[in-house]
Amino acid sequence: MTKKSQKILQDLPHIRNAVDDLRETILSNLIMLEEVSAPTFYEQDRANLVVERLAEYGLENCSVDEKMNGFGILPGKDGKRNILMVSNSDSLVGKKQVSTVEIRTGNVLGPFVGDNSPALASIVSIPLLLEKLGLELKSNLILMAASRSLGRANLEGLKFFLNETTVPIHFSLFVESVALGRLNHTCLGIMRGDIICSLPKNYNWARFGSMGSIIPMNDVISQISNIPLPNRPLTRIIMGSIHGGISYQNIARKTTLSFEVRSESAEELTRTEQRIRDISDEVAANSGVKVTLDVFARRDP
Repeated sequence: MTKKSQKILQDLPHIRNAVDDLRETILSNLIMLEEVSAPTFYEQDRANLVVERLAEYGLENCSVDEKMNGFGILPGKDGKRNILMVSNSDSLVGKKQVSTVEIRTGNVLGPFVGDNSPALASIVSIPLLLEKLGLELKSNLILMAASRSLGRANLEGLKFFLNETTVPIHFSLFVESVALGRLNHTCLGIMRGDIICSLPKNYNWARFGSMGSIIPMNDVISQISNIPLPNRPLTRIIMGSIHGGISYQNIARKTTLSFEVRSESAEELTRTEQRIRDISDEVAANSGVKVTLDVFARRDP
């Protein structure tokens, strides 16, 4: 173990005590951020709040860009390098839903509060923590709430910032609430998409026992579940949500499955995508319904 590593371990109790002293401030920031509506593509109000907080804590160049990313810069001693610390600002709570947070002993309760308000509140509170520890970084620290990160947005806000910024980013750290306590040095490849099963215009509604779109989708899910996936390279299929139909007595016209494939191998992503495409075509041919595979996000590992 290096001397630097030993010093970090020795300082950990001191850092934890400083965080404990700031607990109320961090929780206050968490509540304010969580209670501001910020569904994907509508993060303006939360971005404004982040910028307002960062400005109060003395950061420079606090602003919101055209994609609704909110950020500020904490200048370093020499300012020769730049560190980007970022978390997503958009949440899974809908635009018209009111998100309330309940603080209990050892728990913070609220709809989808784990994604990603605790991380965002921690990032916003970083300037206070550094001040309390008496630390001044050599590099500039850019604290950022990235917009348009979830679902179909496919990290659009962060990509825009990295493409448009004139400030070179030498190091970066993406903070995720659910993953706190774990440090990932590498990134899995992903393929994200929807499978849409819909009835054709000439569908025979009068035929007794007409299956609609749900039964064929069940066939799609069963076949996807049977796709052999390797452990090396690690590959997994996550079927995140399924929705379709409107009532008990009406045949479902449309059913949608939202899924994500994660893998350590780009080749395995391609192979799995082709297998899912083949399954979609096969079910469509056998059931007489329209099955569409819509892959809207892809990232190699």
